[in-house]
Amino acid sequence: MLILLLILTLIYIDNVGYASGRWILNKSQKNIAVVLGAAVWSGNIPSPTLSSRVDKALELLEQGFVGKILLTGGKAPGELPESEVGYEYARVKGVDTSKIIIENLSSSTADQMKWIKDNLLTNTNSCEDIILISDAYHLPRAIEISKFYKLDIKVAESVHKQDFRDKIANKIRESIALF
Repeated sequence: MLILLLILTLIYIDNVGYASGRWILNKSQKNIAVVLGAAVWSGNIPSPTLSSRVDKALELLEQGFVGKILLTGGKAPGELPESEVGYEYARVKGVDTSKIIIENLSSSTADQMKWIKDNLLTNTNSCEDIILISDAYHLPRAIEISKFYKLDIKVAESVHKQDFRDKIANKIRESIALF
């Protein structure tokens, strides 16, 4: 029975359209792009997943869809936090770092959503739209968690090329996590 439910969850993730095209993004300096953390490789190098997410946020900033970027993600032992590695990656690319906010305490997508609810959406921080940036395989779970925290978000998927094996592994992992 559990295997059947897992297979149904996998089919659900594969067929429900959570891609960027589902949301209409409006250009506004009051919008904020929230980059969900991803792995940092040895030597504090952003993984291709992390760098593609930051690249998407930089693209939205450059095109005027957002006025600020929130980088999220804590750290594994011996490495810098994901958000700080993302910040350095963006800085090297020449972005105005005054437009970047760093959250470096969270260790999961649920922690990141809770931080958004508790810290980003306060009276002192006014924003029109929160645009969540992650990979297509991760967005269904991120969206479901945001619903739990009653967050009204839009999404933009990063452009990260994966081989067939990685796609399958990530979909199975996300199906288990969503399940």
